Amino acid sequence: MIPDVDGYTAATTVFSFISDYLQYDNVLYIIQEDSVKAHGITEEVIRKVKNNGIKLLITPDSSSNDFEQQLELCEMGCKFIALDHHKFDSNDVPETSIVINNQDGSVKNTDASGCFVTYKFCHYVAEQEGIDLGYNYLDLVNISNISDMRDMSNLENRYIYNIGKRVENITNKLIKSFIDDLKIKKILTIENVNFGIANKINAIIRNGSIDEKEALFESLIGSYETVTYKYKGKTMEQSIQDSILRIANRLRNSQKNLIKKCLDKGVKTYTNENDKLVIIDGTNMDSKITGLLANKLMREYNRPIMILKEFEGNLRGSCRGYTLDSFNNLCKESNLFNSVEGHDNSFGCNILKDNLEKFISYANEKLSDIEFDDSIEIDYVYDKSIPLEDVIDIAALSELWSNQIPSPKLLVRDITINTKDISKRGINLSFKIDKIQFRKDYCSKVFYEDLIKLEENQDMDKDLKMDILCEVKTWESGLGYINIIEAESEVLDE
Repeated sequence: MIPDVDGYTAATTVFSFISDYLQYDNVLYIIQEDSVKAHGITEEVIRKVKNNGIKLLITPDSSSNDFEQQLELCEMGCKFIALDHHKFDSNDVPETSIVINNQDGSVKNTDASGCFVTYKFCHYVAEQEGIDLGYNYLDLVNISNISDMRDMSNLENRYIYNIGKRVENITNKLIKSFIDDLKIKKILTIENVNFGIANKINAIIRNGSIDEKEALFESLIGSYETVTYKYKGKTMEQSIQDSILRIANRLRNSQKNLIKKCLDKGVKTYTNENDKLVIIDGTNMDSKITGLLANKLMREYNRPIMILKEFEGNLRGSCRGYTLDSFNNLCKESNLFNSVEGHDNSFGCNILKDNLEKFISYANEKLSDIEFDDSIEIDYVYDKSIPLEDVIDIAALSELWSNQIPSPKLLVRDITINTKDISKRGINLSFKIDKIQFRKDYCSKVFYEDLIKLEENQDMDKDLKMDILCEVKTWESGLGYINIIEAESEVLDE
């Protein structure tokens, strides 16, 4: 399986289906130990297949392109099925392999996740066997589509979301535990998945020990195991699913600390400010966080990002596109890379160090007409206030918003408010105007002091005039509020 949420949910789907519905009792799973980012049929997988006498290997969310390894498996007497969604050359698939992949040109939905492809396979087998799956596994498909940034404007993906978002339709025990922890009663939103579930599961996949990764998979396939742990000198007991929540929160905090330490040391680049992309020397960066760092730095630099580590004359690492149709294709078409594997704008690569300058020149030429900037397109401008009915109407559409369909960005100009009416509690800031709540979560001290103009406003009692860039978000109840993205203010003359 690919080491991410899509890979784990895909593996969970096919493993559970074979075990629970087809009722095979000799099903094994392989979690790779050799590398945190090992993809596909590695030497470790080949070794475990051989040592365990495995007769059929199914690789969910991976291995479509591993043609040499597929032939090696055949020679060992092991049949092979890939259930995948990564780009591959269907003409090179060995006759002895079965590759089920939505990139083969035979289906319309090329934006389905690896888990979705796996579910389709299981659903087909279930139909042939007269098995009714009901809504089982659709919660996993929904989470994989969202976490893998699949196109949520695609009608089939949206249909899965419409089923998988409803708490009453969720059947997986671990996902239920996450939902209980998030105190979600009715609807699991895209934001809930991205910032309350997927990021925490990925923390275990990236930073966890092999035992913690195995516990994660066991919890996903519905294990009833209980786990003991120490808390304040006492021995506590909990389900393996609740144990995963505890581990995920700890490792998520560890990830944040690793990222902060890495950025505090400074970033060394192979490129300069005039280049069209940013290539970062990742030699001293922890491999467990390179993908997260790439995402973060892409947003800061507003450029396509590559974080590369040197290994025996090669540079390899993580790549993220920025407003490009396909950064992946740009790399492949240069003919300078040893390998480029993954999605259009989230993938891994391997390039000879001697070819790096050639690629930088190639990218500069190909992207010469593209201007990257950090501007935000504003959908509508309001003066002095925003009508309550507009907030209600936009909030009613909240389930539409995704990476491909962003929520509308609004500019509210010349809002007047007294400083004493602005509440700052912990890391959250809020105030009300015309019955509408304005809120900024994770509001820094610097943002707050600049907003209230503290140097001119020591007593915090002056009237302020603000311009606010914002969007409408919703509470669990469905009620809308204004989420502040950026704001500028000035103290009004008395």
